[in-house]
Amino acid sequence: MLRRIGAVICGFLVGFALYILIQRQIALQFPPEFEINAHDKEALTRYFRSLPDKFFIYILLAQALTALFASFVTTKIADKYNLYMGLLVGGMFFIASISFIATVPTPGWMLIAAPISIIIAVYFGTKFGLRK
Repeated sequence: MLRRIGAVICGFLVGFALYILIQRQIALQFPPEFEINAHDKEALTRYFRSLPDKFFIYILLAQALTALFASFVTTKIADKYNLYMGLLVGGMFFIASISFIATVPTPGWMLIAAPISIIIAVYFGTKFGLRK
């Protein structure tokens, strides 16, 4: 039981850390052209609408990679029910991805591509994690 809980926590932390690292690199490539106050919703909306599609492709890849690695790590560490533990952590990243899409102005194609890519990444992360 403790190993499964630890697997979920570890998988989530690995995915979160990986996402932060990738996100930092993306932010360096696409710095804002004007000063942005994080509490100014209008400025944030202007910033996200000014970004090229390449930015959102990188975000999509970052979300998929973190879901893949998080579900893989969780599935590998868990002793029992490792399939379900990997899917649980993958589900957490799926919810995070949907939350990002709901709060940030994104292109229409991302509404379809993000959920599909996360589901595929979680499937393969869990499948690879089940291999002995």
